[in-house]
Parts: sequence; C-alpha cells; structure tokens
Amino acid sequence: SDSSVPTTVLRLDNSAGSAAENAVGLALGFDHSCAVLQSGRAKCWGRNNFVQLGINLNSIDVPALTTPDDVYQVSTASRIASGAFHSCIVLQTGAVQCWGGNDFGALGNSDPAYSAFPKTVAGITTATRISAGLNHTCVLLSSGVVQCWGRGDEGQLGNGSFANSSSPVTVAGITTATSIGVGNSHSCARLVGGSVRCWGRNVEGQLGNSSTVGSAVPVVVTGLTSATGVTSGGFHSCVTLSSGGVNCWGRGDLGQLGN
Repeated sequence: SDSSVPTTVLRLDNSAGSAAENAVGLALGFDHSCAVLQSGRAKCWGRNNFVQLGINLNSIDVPALTTPDDVYQVSTASRIASGAFHSCIVLQTGAVQCWGGNDFGALGNSDPAYSAFPKTVAGITTATRISAGLNHTCVLLSSGVVQCWGRGDEGQLGNGSFANSSSPVTVAGITTATSIGVGNSHSCARLVGGSVRCWGRNVEGQLGNSSTVGSAVPVVVTGLTSATGVTSGGFHSCVTLSSGGVNCWGRGDLGQLGN
C-alpha cells in the first residue's frame, strides 16, 4: 500500500535486532529498490517483472517482493545503481555486474534474454561509481574516464554515435570526471575543478547548455564552476555546489527544478 510518511524497510535497520543489517548504499528504479550492505552483500525489493531484483528467480515465480531479499551470490559490492528495469553493482575489485531487463543492451552484454542474476560487464576492472537510466548505464573509472552502454538513439552514450551498444564505449573528451548522473536518455559528469558536462537528449533542456538540441558528445553546462556532485532524474539534472547550494536544469513542469 502507499504511504505518505516514511516507513522502515524491514531488516535494514540496525536498531531492529540481530536480523538487521547496515545499509551503506541505496538505488531506486521505477518500481524496485536496492541496497548495498556494509558486509558487501546486496538486497532488492519491489517489482520483479523484468527480474530486476536479481534473486535468481524469474518474474513468473516471484512477481514482486515486499521485503528485501539477497541479490544472487553477491558478497563484495561497494556501489549500486538502478535503472528503470535493471540494476548494477560495482564490486570491491572494480568490476561491474548487472541484472534485470536487457533491452538495448542495458546490462552490458548482447544476450537477448533478461538476467535474474548478476552478470559481469566485460572489460571493466577499475570502476568507482555507477549510474543507470531508462535503458543505459554509465560508470566512472578510477582514471577519470567515463564509459557507457545500452540504448544510444539520443546520443546518451556520449561517444559521438546514436547507435545502441551492448558493450561499454568511452565517452568522448572526458578524462577528469569525479561523479556521474544518468537520466532517462541523457547523462552528465562533474569534472575536476567544478564544471559539468552533459550529453544525450535535450528536448527539455536537460543538457543545461542554453539549448534544446541534443548532443552525442559532452557539452558544457552553462555557468557552473563550483559543482561538487551531479545527479540526474528522468529529464532533469541537479548539482550540489561548494557553497552548499543546489542548481537544477531541464524539465520543470512538475516543479522538479525547485525554483
């Protein structure tokens, strides 16, 4: 049932007793939620129609879960991200694994089937952060480079192409990223020094460059020189500033820009 006030997620509250576990990371999809635990395990709950819970059972067996369950055989997770119908983790080794819906190659492999358990994304060994959107995923590597995979029809992979890719491609011209945000069909990165670059769909102004023309390569977000982090929603993005303030841009029809 819906709730208009915060409710405690069962077994993820350290005050709840011996069965509880400490959560250190959180990710939200359209209708599912996931957490990384201090132990390195991961749990998900909610809708499972695209096997996005990663519990190694298909959606016919488990259409939804109202309490968290273990993501299959995950014990060394450090970061987690959820897209609309899939989720991904960064392991302590720097590798990346994904599960759930694989439309457009959102899981980083060419298997046409969805995956009810984590599968390793080939070629990534130094990931530090991850973000997921509607049908694409991006990771930040320890080198400051960003790589993306999945749907690319609006340039959201940032490699100068409008093609989908089921394997990681490198975002053009970014070598000093420190954080990333992925929306439905756009992506952004905060760079060393405080500037921000975005790429992909721009119909709602979500690239922040005083334009509504999309771009398959990163463009500079206008006027930002002191961003400390970036995150993206469906059609908008926001940054935290060194002053403690927040700036947002993109779609604002429901007040999501906060201005």
